[in-house]
Amino acid sequence: MMNELYMLFQRTRDWLGPILIFTMIMIAFPLSLNIYSADLISSFESVLVISLLMIAFISSDGMFNEDFLDGSFEMLISEGGSIFQTVFEKLCASFLLISFPIALAGLLFSIANGAINQNYMIAFLGIFFVNMILNSIFAFGSAISLNKGAILGVISVLPFSMPAIILFGRFLDSISSNISSINLLQLLGGISIITFLVFSWLCSKIIKLHIE
Repeated sequence: MMNELYMLFQRTRDWLGPILIFTMIMIAFPLSLNIYSADLISSFESVLVISLLMIAFISSDGMFNEDFLDGSFEMLISEGGSIFQTVFEKLCASFLLISFPIALAGLLFSIANGAINQNYMIAFLGIFFVNMILNSIFAFGSAISLNKGAILGVISVLPFSMPAIILFGRFLDSISSNISSINLLQLLGGISIITFLVFSWLCSKIIKLHIE
């Protein structure tokens, strides 16, 4: 786990790039509208959702390419190692270095744009959980598209992300309307853990199929 975290940290562009892109989108959004516009808050929620979807694709694109091309996965199999464990650790590292900062940035910009006025910890966890879900799904797309182009992966996994996007939209609505959102948060948390484990396992199977 620490090895994967250190390796990702060394590749600054892979984790800092998505964070900077997300930050630039969040900064640029209010500049395109009148800050006193009534549409600012409602529009921000849509921009946040689309940004999270785009950043999940960017941050997971090519996640397994280096290990696949340099023969690390083949060596791992020959030594009796677990590809599932490697995928698991890569996703955990991605959650810590990318999803966590983006969730924090998303919360700060939501507060700045007036989309969230209370329940800050609940909002932060909701953004983090949906980011986990999307990263896990697009990591599966990255595994599918090894040596085949990223577009194939996006087309293959995009339908899986739609339920999470819809649920997150309802979660944001409940937060902005000051309606209890604990149940939706628990649902997002449960789905994020299941998605993480299931798609980690699927990624390991797909990578093994590519090697064989």
